[in-house]
Amino acid sequence: MVTKEEMKKFGTTNVSKEPVASFHVTAEEMRRFAVNAELNNRVYNIITEYTKKHNIKPKYEGIEDRCQLSASALKKSCAGTIRITRLFLYKLTVGLQIDLNEANELFALCGGPLNEHSPEDYICIKALIDKDDINHFIDQFNEFVKEYDHLQEGDKLKKLKY
Repeated sequence: MVTKEEMKKFGTTNVSKEPVASFHVTAEEMRRFAVNAELNNRVYNIITEYTKKHNIKPKYEGIEDRCQLSASALKKSCAGTIRITRLFLYKLTVGLQIDLNEANELFALCGGPLNEHSPEDYICIKALIDKDDINHFIDQFNEFVKEYDHLQEGDKLKKLKY
């Protein structure tokens, strides 16, 4: 048993005081906590390379229309603060007209490569091969999804509204 006299040798400082943690992290630090940091990094690199190659500034705002993804969603996906979904990748890959093989590498990190037997994936595959315009792709995607999924209400892929 410890007595008060024994504890006096420690002085008046509170020994059990925990250090104050900061809740502020950088995007780079946040990537460590991402479920699939590799996918976030790959998306970041693709966006960065595309914007440099096409001299697009500001980076995220410059590709909003091309992908029909908000600048906020693009930033958060690159930072790892939101989960990247297949729907996000459909729009990104078609919007940036990414090569099918490179797109498959991204989809492999998000549940599996594009599958020709999945109607949604098949529409994306055809759009990537044919280099479809993003708006045409979204219209076609929503039209065909409603045909094979009768429970689908509304559009599955949304266009940006300004």
